[in-house]
Amino acid sequence: MRTFVWIILMTFALGACAQEAPPQPSSEAPTSDAAPYPPTLAGGGDDPHTTQVIELSAGDAATQAAIGDVRATIHTMTDVEEPPVWLTLNVARSGGSIIFEESNHAPYALMAQSAGGPLARLMGLQGDARPTLYARWENQPGDAPSLCPDAEWNSLVAVWGEREVRMAAIKGNGFPVDPESHPDPSTWPANESDVCARFTFTR
Repeated sequence: MRTFVWIILMTFALGACAQEAPPQPSSEAPTSDAAPYPPTLAGGGDDPHTTQVIELSAGDAATQAAIGDVRATIHTMTDVEEPPVWLTLNVARSGGSIIFEESNHAPYALMAQSAGGPLARLMGLQGDARPTLYARWENQPGDAPSLCPDAEWNSLVAVWGEREVRMAAIKGNGFPVDPESHPDPSTWPANESDVCARFTFTR
């Protein structure tokens, strides 16, 4: 039975890996507003990478009251296969920043990002549209704020559209059930109460 479940999990994972990368905002030249390249904060080198900066507005009244607007800096390493992607959110009101890393390898994380899965439903996506999941990076700056104060852990979900970018901070890691016991992500719960904040950017 475990072998059968694992075959199903890997089928979802391979399908997610084969999908096209989500549309990204147009590349911009790095500016003084860009957050530092995350690996340098952990003592690593300044590897070749691209940098994009997006100003996001609070997506609802609750987010505006609790957090306010944020600036997202996306760093993508170049010249490597399946390049790591870091997304740093700078919170204007508190002056702090929090770093996330794209979850683009683990089978369960890829399943959570599948079309019709829990994260797609939380973001209001239909059909074959897929969101992108970012996990909280283990190396955080000392001023890292909490987007979900009542949760021990939080992740970030993004929808990269041609005209709109939407992001949501959620409690947990993006897969709220035991994936091995529930191999079909379309049956995983999508709880609106897990969303701590929403942000938007319109081109």
